Amino acid sequence: DQFVTLLKHTDESQRVGFLRMFANNSSLRQAWVAAGKVSQLQELAALFPLASDRTRLQRQILYSPAGVFGHLVASGKLAEAEQLLRDAEGDEGINQLVAYLAVEGRIEDEAAKVQKRYDAEPSAKDARLLVFLLRAQGDLAATQRLAESIADPALLRLLLVERRDWSRAAALQKEAAI
Repeated sequence: DQFVTLLKHTDESQRVGFLRMFANNSSLRQAWVAAGKVSQLQELAALFPLASDRTRLQRQILYSPAGVFGHLVASGKLAEAEQLLRDAEGDEGINQLVAYLAVEGRIEDEAAKVQKRYDAEPSAKDARLLVFLLRAQGDLAATQRLAESIADPALLRLLLVERRDWSRAAALQKEAAI
């Protein structure tokens, strides 16, 4: 608490220097997480002037091996660790969840559950998760069809590159640049 308060009252250039050193020290982050100081870590992340730096540190705090996720796994709190990933926003959270499910050997079961839920009541979140699950299973054709149906050009472009469909990927890139 005192460290956070001190940084709040420090010159911005010095504060950013301290924050960068702190952000790059995984052992220190790990110790703060283990000591239950996650809210203080999040306060530190909020002190970065650039949104990209704030976001990066928030992700490190939550999802890195030295963050909350790693601490939960190391503590045997696997259900809580998985829920943390399920609650994550954006593709990075989905990637982390899919990687975790792959390690656990649960990709196929999860894909079937999400597909059933999506078929019954389509949602953008389930569609996106299903794209990543199908991709992890290696079904790039089904992944591409689903990505086309949810009208996400950036995601579709990534999948087209994976499938080496260079002309369609280039056309989508050109459209995005306009």
